[in-house]
Amino acid sequence: MSAPSTTSPGQILAPDGRRHEVLGILAAAATVLMALALWSYDARGADDWVGPVGASVAGMLVAAFGVAAWVIPFEVGLATIRLFGRGRTILGLSTLASTLVIVLVGCALLHLVLDGQTVYGGHLAGGVLGEVLGEVLRSMLGLIGAYVVGVAILMITFVLRTPVSLTELAARGTEGVRSGGRRGVDGVRALWDAWREAKELEAAELDADHPTIVDGEFDDDDVTGDEAAADSKIFADVEDEDADEEAEDEEVFEEEEEEVVPPARAKKKKRSAKKAKADPAEELEQMLDAIEGKTGKTGKTGKAKKKSPRASKKTEDDGPTIVAPVERPKPIEPAVDSIADDVIMVPSVGQPHVLPPTTLLTSPPIDTVSVDAETLRANAARLVEKLEAYGVKGRVDEIHPGPVVTMYEFEPQSGTKISKIAGLADDLAMALAAQKVRIVAPIPGKARVGFELPNKTRQTVYLREILEDPRWGKYEKAHLPMALGQDIGGQPVYADLAKMPHMLVAGATGAGKSVGLNVMLASLLSKKSPDELRLLMIDPKVVELAVFDGIPHMLLPVVTDMKKASLALRWAVDEMERRYQLFADAGARNITSYNQRVQKVLDGDLAPEKIARSRVGKVKAQGVNGEEVLLPPSDGETPDAVDANPIKLPFIVVIVDEFADLMMVAAKDVESAVARLAQKARAAGIHVILATQRPSVDVITGMIKANFPTRMAFKVSQREDSKTILGRNGAEHLLGMGDMLMLPPGQSDLKRVHSAFISEDEVRDVCDFLRAQGNPIYDTDILKPREEEDEGGLSGQKSDDPLYDKAVSVVAQAGYCSISHIQRKLSVGYNKAAKLVDRMEEEGVVGPAASKAGGRREVLVQPL
Repeated sequence: MSAPSTTSPGQILAPDGRRHEVLGILAAAATVLMALALWSYDARGADDWVGPVGASVAGMLVAAFGVAAWVIPFEVGLATIRLFGRGRTILGLSTLASTLVIVLVGCALLHLVLDGQTVYGGHLAGGVLGEVLGEVLRSMLGLIGAYVVGVAILMITFVLRTPVSLTELAARGTEGVRSGGRRGVDGVRALWDAWREAKELEAAELDADHPTIVDGEFDDDDVTGDEAAADSKIFADVEDEDADEEAEDEEVFEEEEEEVVPPARAKKKKRSAKKAKADPAEELEQMLDAIEGKTGKTGKTGKAKKKSPRASKKTEDDGPTIVAPVERPKPIEPAVDSIADDVIMVPSVGQPHVLPPTTLLTSPPIDTVSVDAETLRANAARLVEKLEAYGVKGRVDEIHPGPVVTMYEFEPQSGTKISKIAGLADDLAMALAAQKVRIVAPIPGKARVGFELPNKTRQTVYLREILEDPRWGKYEKAHLPMALGQDIGGQPVYADLAKMPHMLVAGATGAGKSVGLNVMLASLLSKKSPDELRLLMIDPKVVELAVFDGIPHMLLPVVTDMKKASLALRWAVDEMERRYQLFADAGARNITSYNQRVQKVLDGDLAPEKIARSRVGKVKAQGVNGEEVLLPPSDGETPDAVDANPIKLPFIVVIVDEFADLMMVAAKDVESAVARLAQKARAAGIHVILATQRPSVDVITGMIKANFPTRMAFKVSQREDSKTILGRNGAEHLLGMGDMLMLPPGQSDLKRVHSAFISEDEVRDVCDFLRAQGNPIYDTDILKPREEEDEGGLSGQKSDDPLYDKAVSVVAQAGYCSISHIQRKLSVGYNKAAKLVDRMEEEGVVGPAASKAGGRREVLVQPL
């Protein structure tokens, strides 16, 4: 027999002990997870700290037991302590039964006490079980009886569950209350005695330091001449200090807190003054100091007495600062240039162009909405109150009122997460009864969060006041200046399309997108002549851009045919390549440097042979009735001389009002042409503005977004549309009617702009003003089909195709022709096989189809 082994104290725990430790760790983890899940649970969909599993478990517990669900992690925690403390579990039947009784009775009492109130975002305070049990008790015993029975059951469970006696506990509690009361009474008596002794000592010191004043009045006759002089000097010094106060008023707010002499030090000063009784002036000063010490004043008489109220007025919270909009400069009086009635309809090249005056636009009303400071501060207080209801504490520091919305700059309490604030837009809109609330979290460059709330009275931003602002004159040197509207502070917003260099405009129907386009085009036409700017408009909706048809800036009539639209875009690509070739021949890098070299040629500083003539702006034009006309050369010039001299290249702006319709007809060709223009056309002076009311991913593709850095989003209905346009949320919280978010080029922060307003009559007046100066010079070659276009007819199919001869051989040997037969024999797609069959039909190889649905065709040739 082997000797029994012994276990030393240093050996590892037995397997049974390790099992209890493992169970204890698991129980502790379960306790923590349940507690975290219950603490962060919200039935309205907020992220739970323990993830979807924790949210599900917490949801079931809260739905069943309500707030009483916290008893479950509490009991598991007690079991964990017992596991680690005793090395064995104590989860008998009695423990489980008592826990179940506590949970059920607690649910019923919570339901009865809170009377059906909801917690955790929508669940009953006592849960479903508490509602059932509570209503049963209420129906049987009444409300008071249910309370008595519930409390009695909880007390019985407490007595049976714990070794504590209620009688002994009550006795100990009574004794503790008695002893605490005795100590409290003794402490109050001690404080009273100390305060009384201090008052008596202070009164004795005052009696010893100061003479008695009869009848409470100071008799001037008792004061000697020296004392009167000293008295006058003291108050003169005080008045001088008061006068200096006004000069130092601005410095008071920046100085550190003024040293305040404590009462103890004040008393020492009084006693030292008492010993050094030198003259009556010092005695009078001591008397004044004593009176101030009795009323709670300290230190220096005049300065401390005067500065303290001002300092406290500065430090107290007077509410947020209202940053009033900067006063707009006085509008520039427009100079109206008259146009003669006998304007020629077909102008000669270089004829002076008259820009449309702002008098054609509607003047803004004189009445403006004033800023009500009290209303703004009341709104700020409501905002802070509602945020505190959602657990976000802080204060509103600044208020920026604007024409449409008001920005409230909110400084959250330290430690507040931005993600907690950013998701409260819809909740705040409901709580504040606002149409929409947009949250800027955080404001760029500030430790604050911006809340943009709509104004009750919305102001209309008129285009005329934007164009008559003196700041618009600073854009004289801009290549393609555009007026957009006003920012949230009421300041005008301008942009240079040449620097953007392309723009994507999207928004829901009725959000103000078409009006915004009209504003941009009207502002361009107010600054640029046809020699500087040409327009190519594509309008699948036919009526949106029709008002601009016939103005001298147009390269073509507004293109409404989808098939011609793709040709127009293809021409723009060809024009871009042609211009780059011109730049290469002239040694220029972009359109600006090229036009500068052309100007040198015109001035005689450069040989004309080094500059080629531009195709846009040539002398062939379309007349009033649609016929082609050849414009005569200028005085003193021959036609050859005109062709020899170069002209400056105008900027070209391509506007597509409904890009979604183009993508539906010819997505591949349109997308590739627009992408090439967006990638390369900036230096060539060609810029694209795309507009769509369907901002889906199949319209605004990744290639389009990548090449359009400047994007404008009007109000959309879904946040997915906002992400498609801008790459982030926000456009769904706009107000409509021209309210938009702008993503400037090269920036990541959005800018909110309220688009200016221009009516249809105003646009028509501007266009009529321009039409009165002459007809547009249309380029008739833009819409001509090109041989390289596969969709341009059979001209592209008649090129040498090695498969065509094979297809003819196949049908000749088979004796019949069908698209599917050619697909199988040549291993080509349906489109290629159909084109081959159409070409064979045109050349007489095969006959027409037997029916409209296709089918076999008769072969008209014999095999070789």
